[in-house]
Amino acid sequence: MSLSELTSEELSQRLSVVEGEKRLLRSLSDCYNYDQLFDKLYEYVSERWGFDTISVQMVDYKMKKLHLGMVKTKSIGAEQIRELVENDIPLENEASISAQIALSKQWYHADSHRSSHIE
Repeated sequence: MSLSELTSEELSQRLSVVEGEKRLLRSLSDCYNYDQLFDKLYEYVSERWGFDTISVQMVDYKMKKLHLGMVKTKSIGAEQIRELVENDIPLENEASISAQIALSKQWYHADSHRSSHIE
């Protein structure tokens, strides 16, 4: 669909999204470290899409493991986060959904409030 086919409300919504992304990029450029950057990303995805958790996992194909580098969430406490970050995940399909995703190299969005979507 071309822009000329959109209603004024649809154009306004798209402009609002672009303006929000522009503000995000501007705020990210002001960050001095990864923690600050990750906090800004979390604020954005939480507000924009309602995510309650985001994380960064690093794949080590040589050592065949996943390392959870950063987590930002409202769902679990600091002790649980520390435990997750301290324990690597084997890079095997059976180990976790994260390992399956890393091996498939495909993104995946999980609704943590529903478990029926995970086979």
